[in-house]
Amino acid sequence: MSTKHITSGRSLKDYLSSVINESLKSKLQTQALREEENQQLMSSDNDDEDTTAMKKGDIKAEDVIEKLNTIRSGKSFKDEEISGKMQKYVTGLEQPERVALLAFLKAIAQIVTGEIESQDVVDPSKPPANIQMKKSSAGKTVTVKPTIVKAEKKGEKKPSSEDTSGPAPIQPKK
Repeated sequence: MSTKHITSGRSLKDYLSSVINESLKSKLQTQALREEENQQLMSSDNDDEDTTAMKKGDIKAEDVIEKLNTIRSGKSFKDEEISGKMQKYVTGLEQPERVALLAFLKAIAQIVTGEIESQDVVDPSKPPANIQMKKSSAGKTVTVKPTIVKAEKKGEKKPSSEDTSGPAPIQPKK
């Protein structure tokens, strides 16, 4: 421990400022460590709950909404690290799983952006995805078998079923 000689009001002020700053830094570091521990505990608890719910097939809308909010509060998908991990994850999926993922995400995007009413969003079981989920006799295993739509021949163009019109104007409440 070093000895500090206080010879003036200025040196007293400087000394007290440094003591206060060091104290605040220490308190903030302690709080940050506690918060990180709490987040890790909550994360592991949620993972256990999620795993149990998935095994039982007991998924509620609230569970999905919670996961979507977790995604929204996370890092940007434009972040190099996140983008790389997503690339690895998506390319590691089987082709039918990628089709299912995109179909579900498109429907969620349509709901969240208010693009169309929830009853009119993309139905993954209809074209172009044609995802058919089948439960095994045990009722736990789910397989995805989409019908893959082949690429169009050159020169052929099919009309798009997607509504590309602009958004409806916002009307003030009366």
